[in-house]
Amino acid sequence: ASSSSSLPPAAAAAAVGPTPRMNVMLAVSGSTLYLLGGTFESGDKQITLMDMFSLDLAKPDKWVLLQDNDPATQQWLGESSSSSSESESESDGSGSSTD
Repeated sequence: ASSSSSLPPAAAAAAVGPTPRMNVMLAVSGSTLYLLGGTFESGDKQITLMDMFSLDLAKPDKWVLLQDNDPATQQWLGESSSSSSESESESDGSGSSTD
């Protein structure tokens, strides 16, 4: 068994680095790479991540977890994002005219 299994979840995440994801935000400052968030798909849902890691590019052997994902702050928005684009088109006058 690996020693990372006895670590708390945040420490275990830092030990292996960020999970696979897409649409991340990256920044480099000096010799440090910062990775923030991103998304991953789970079935038909797209989950947004808000964790943050750093990696020393001079010695890229260990990710450091700067901010852990807090599932308590995440919300499932469901279909509300697609319905908002429909209501925008109605309110901007691009819908049918009654003149």
